[in-house]
Order: sequence, then structure tokens, then C-alpha cells
Amino acid sequence: MKKNILILFGLLFVSCLDGSKDDCLEEINVNVTDCEKIFEPVCGCNNETYVNACTAEAYSIFTYSEGSCN
Repeated sequence: MKKNILILFGLLFVSCLDGSKDDCLEEINVNVTDCEKIFEPVCGCNNETYVNACTAEAYSIFTYSEGSCN
């Protein structure tokens, strides 16, 4: 039983290292209420579309490309 639990824990740990979309998250530096309400969409590295770059950064997404996500 202990061996099964250790194997499960190991698999969960390795799955956190697989380069998932959460790897692009960084520390929050901007408050979303400080962002201008200009519609210039960006696609975040987490494959989410944000209204503009400021909004993406407010949600800790600092790697993004111009335009909406597909």
C-alpha cells in the first residue's frame, strides 16, 4: 500500500513538471482596475484571450502575442 501511495505521489510530482500552461504565470504586478478599457486583445501563454496587454499582466501573464487566441 505504501509503495502505491509513493508511486502516485511521484506521478503527481512529475506531472507538475511537464511544462503545463501554468508555467507562464509570474508574480502579479498590476491591478486590473488600473488598466485602460481599450480593446486590443492578446493571447496569453495559457491560451486565454485578454482584453489588452495590461489586463493580461494584471492576471500575471507576461508572455502573450497580439490578437485573440484561436
